[in-house]
Amino acid sequence: MAHITAPFQSTNQLRCVPNVQKWLDGEKNPTVKQLEYFSKKVHLPFGYLFLSEPPQEDIPIPYFRTNNANTTSVSVNVYDTILLMQQRQDWLRNYLKDSGFQELPFVGTFANSDDIKSIANDRCYTVNELVNAARQYGGYKMALIRKVAI
Repeated sequence: MAHITAPFQSTNQLRCVPNVQKWLDGEKNPTVKQLEYFSKKVHLPFGYLFLSEPPQEDIPIPYFRTNNANTTSVSVNVYDTILLMQQRQDWLRNYLKDSGFQELPFVGTFANSDDIKSIANDRCYTVNELVNAARQYGGYKMALIRKVAI
């Protein structure tokens, strides 16, 4: 059996299938059904069990909050969540583009190297414009409708 030991050898994950330790020690050989069950339990693609080395997967976003610790890996649940959110962002981007919505004028105006205070000041200005428009047009809904129509 391939290297399933690295990120998946926690006690809980090994307990999900009674003979996993025996498989790892070479005392027993798992059946295909057992391997399928195990791969589902640990959220590992079935084919990964047959690789000689686990594949390197990069976190698909450049800045991942890690409490000031540099990390190159995250839990399977976090990784799946990141991928799901990116799929939803792509869908929404395509939907808005196909529906004729224009890109917001402030999107992409700053770079990661820009001063945080200037970015925050600009965002406050943008929010204040919406607040003022809401006051002028009798509520946020009317202000948004008015801005979209302009």
